[in-house]
Amino acid sequence: MKPILRQFCTLLAATNIDQRQIRELLSLVNKTPNQILYAEIDEIRRQFSSEPRKIYSTTEQTSDDLLNKIIDLIINQAKLKKSDAHLYFGDGLRATFPDRVLPPFSSKAGFLAWIRSLRKIYSDSELLHIATRLRNDRVNNLDVKDDWLHRS
Repeated sequence: MKPILRQFCTLLAATNIDQRQIRELLSLVNKTPNQILYAEIDEIRRQFSSEPRKIYSTTEQTSDDLLNKIIDLIINQAKLKKSDAHLYFGDGLRATFPDRVLPPFSSKAGFLAWIRSLRKIYSDSELLHIATRLRNDRVNNLDVKDDWLHRS
């Protein structure tokens, strides 16, 4: 299989649509003039390059719900400072989704603004997944010993 066709199949697999919907899509692609498809693709690219729009499910959580859950998992349960949370959270996102570019963190704008900007690139479920993994790693792997050095 040619790489370009494999990339197209990967895109279709990521949409999580069934075979019937794939057949309908391929039929529509064949019936739609190329110029219309090119124009739509160019428009979507422009939107992504200026300010990526979300194309995830409309059943996603409200912004406040998501922010509260992430704050609870990372700040309250994992006991990370907000100043450190973006580093650990960013590392988890980079490790899981290496092909995506994280928006820069601004200490002036703060952690919440950064999480809001992440929603333009990641789905709510992806963000919650990383936050939950970070929380579980921190809670389950915390060393029982304290940080103080003991003299013998």
